[in-house]
Amino acid sequence: MKSMSWWTSVLVVILLAPAAASAAQKQVVGGVEKAVILPENIVLDAKVDTGADNTSLDARHITAIDRDGIKMLRFTVDTRQGRTVTIESEQVGIEIVPQHDGEDVERPLIVLEVCLGKQCRRTLVNLTDRSGRKYPLLIGRSFMLDRIIVDPSREYLTGHGGRKGSEQ
Repeated sequence: MKSMSWWTSVLVVILLAPAAASAAQKQVVGGVEKAVILPENIVLDAKVDTGADNTSLDARHITAIDRDGIKMLRFTVDTRQGRTVTIESEQVGIEIVPQHDGEDVERPLIVLEVCLGKQCRRTLVNLTDRSGRKYPLLIGRSFMLDRIIVDPSREYLTGHGGRKGSEQ
C-alpha cells in the first residue's frame, strides 16, 4: 500500500498546514462561487459542498504517464465558456467515493492549487466526468478546513475568486 502511505502523508500535511483561524477570520462563501485553478488561471463555477470530503474536478481525456518512475496524469478541463486547458499533475492516490446508488467509485487523486475568494491553497482533488453536473468543480471539506464558513442560502459572495490578473 505504497500509495496509501503517500496519500496519508499528503493528508496530514494539508490538515496541519496553517493554524486554525478564529471564526472572525474565516471567509464566508455562498453555496455556489467562482473558483480559480492555478497556475493555469482556470475560472470555474463551483458548488461548495460541506458533505464532500475532497474537491472534485470535471476532467476529460485522463491519461497516465510515467515520468522517471513518477505516475503523472494528463487531462483536459473545459471551462464551459469556450476554453479547454490541458493539465499534468502527479497522481497521489485513489479516492473511493460512495455513490447514492450504493456503488463505490474509484477516482484518481491529485493535488492542485485552488482559490476561492481570498483563500488559495493546495488541496486534494479527485478527477471525474462531471459533464452531467451543473458545476464543473465541487469544493470539498479538505479545502474549507479552518478557513471557510458556508452560507448555502447565498451565491457568489466572493466575486471573481482568485488572484489579481486571473483570466478566463
